[in-house]
Amino acid sequence: MVGLQRNRLTGIGRSIQRVMTIDGVVLPAFIRNGGYFFINLPVYSDGLVDAWDLLDRQLFEGKLLTESLI
Repeated sequence: MVGLQRNRLTGIGRSIQRVMTIDGVVLPAFIRNGGYFFINLPVYSDGLVDAWDLLDRQLFEGKLLTESLI
């Protein structure tokens, strides 16, 4: 079935695959994961942010409020 492939990391759920190129920018940021790490934070023109997980704006703002991303 199309779209019902198993996730390689968890073995469950759907895998998400993009079929077109989405432009974006990379911003410098610090992420807190036990310690503080400097990362290049991809932000795409469709509104998604790649902060360890693909996040929409609302979820991204939540990460900022918890200070796990600075």
